[in-house]
Amino acid sequence: MDSFAARALAVRKITSNKGGQTPGVDNVTWTSPAQKYLAILELRRLLMLGDKYKVGRIKRVMIDKAYSDEKRPLGIPNIIDRALQMIVLISMDPIVEEISDLHSYGSRKYRGAHDAILRLRHLLDKKASPTWIWDVDISDCFNQISHEFITNKTKDIVCPKGHRLICKWLKAEIIYKGVVTKPICGIPQGGVISPLLCNITLNGLEKVVRQDVTSHKTKLGKELTGVWITRYVDDFIITSRSKEYLENTLIPKINRFLLERNLHISKKKSKIINLKENDFEFLGWNISLRKRQLTKNEYSDKQTVLIIKPMQKAVKKLKSKIRWSFRNKTSLETLVREINPILRGWANYYRISYHSTKTFGNVNNYVYKLMMKWLRIQHPTRSMKWLHKKYIMKVGTRTWRFGISKDLLILDLTTVDILKLKRLKSGVNPYTDEDYYEKYPRIFVTEKFREQIYKLHKNKCAACNKMFYDGEQIDLHHLKPKKDGGRYTLKNIVPLHHTCHVGITYAKNHELNELSNFNSWRE
Repeated sequence: MDSFAARALAVRKITSNKGGQTPGVDNVTWTSPAQKYLAILELRRLLMLGDKYKVGRIKRVMIDKAYSDEKRPLGIPNIIDRALQMIVLISMDPIVEEISDLHSYGSRKYRGAHDAILRLRHLLDKKASPTWIWDVDISDCFNQISHEFITNKTKDIVCPKGHRLICKWLKAEIIYKGVVTKPICGIPQGGVISPLLCNITLNGLEKVVRQDVTSHKTKLGKELTGVWITRYVDDFIITSRSKEYLENTLIPKINRFLLERNLHISKKKSKIINLKENDFEFLGWNISLRKRQLTKNEYSDKQTVLIIKPMQKAVKKLKSKIRWSFRNKTSLETLVREINPILRGWANYYRISYHSTKTFGNVNNYVYKLMMKWLRIQHPTRSMKWLHKKYIMKVGTRTWRFGISKDLLILDLTTVDILKLKRLKSGVNPYTDEDYYEKYPRIFVTEKFREQIYKLHKNKCAACNKMFYDGEQIDLHHLKPKKDGGRYTLKNIVPLHHTCHVGITYAKNHELNELSNFNSWRE
């Protein structure tokens, strides 16, 4: 924790993530290299203070909940406190990985929502799969977690210095609309270390669910019956072959487990369903079991098919974003550059299921209608034939693509390839088995050129040689600048973390030449 490397890495991570430029109560952010270096020095001073360190107040803001009309309280610590939290997180995370539940996927290195969905597909897409689903929602989880429990649980995971800091952060005052409150429970949802503390709190849940579950023999060997849990931070799904087992055995055990942590299940939002009769939603996906429609010459002993597709609320939210982008835009180039990242990010998330293709076509048709409506407003005297000739192009096998030229087109979701990913191997620690995760396929973009670039560089930054799956923005850098005739080709483009790119762009020529990674590519 005291090393220069840990402090520098913490500052980098804090300033390069999405909330890096969001100030806390003190209204301070770090943008220039000089400010970041001074922050590294300041972190050393604060770490040496011990009990004299005073944590800053937390700024509370209310944000929209995903796919809901409700508001979620977000606590934003000062940036210096966030950096200190990052240092403690860096020191704790490798240890927590060793003791984490095997099928917990949220806020863990190299794991994500895709892995949770693939896990559910594996559990539910078989002839003898369990069909009873308990969709669990913990009531106001982050704001209700017991301080005493976290204090006791983290004592053996982190060093005394880190433990003292955690205790101070738990008691940090919260300011909202000028009113200051002192929390008696909960962790601010917005703190860097909060997701890790939530995972620590809920670790052991899988052991409770799997305890006393009997096993049976199959053709593949000895397998346990269909009682499983798939967890993403505080959201989890439990499967079972029996509704009675869920109600009479599991629910009382889990209630006792949560009560020790001052947590409770929301009766309003939690529900038990039979997948043969009802569907359920998890992490933005709609999951259902439908009767299989066999063709005349097709035979299968499997009478049902598991449907995993984007939930309707997610589609509605996307269409709302797209519709908003069309308003007050006078330039097609501006419109394309604004809409494409929205479509690309959405497609990246939902391209792991072939059932998404129908939804992709639906969204594409929606974009087409909005575009034609927008073009008519821009060119009120022109005919449809003229609009098609000017703005719709043939690219490859696709007969229509909206845009200004073949280099600047609106992303066509029907051209997005559906990816078949392998399930993540459980029990593999990313800090000790990084080679496994380097070979594990990850999704970054939908453009084939970028995919080729990432594959060529093995999903690593050409400057720092670190993997991209860490939440940082990824930029493409020209080895030979465009002003000097550099072309947009595989040989002249390298992928970089945004932070690395900023440093290289403004570096002097002799500094750039010292980067061995770039010298090898020039040769």
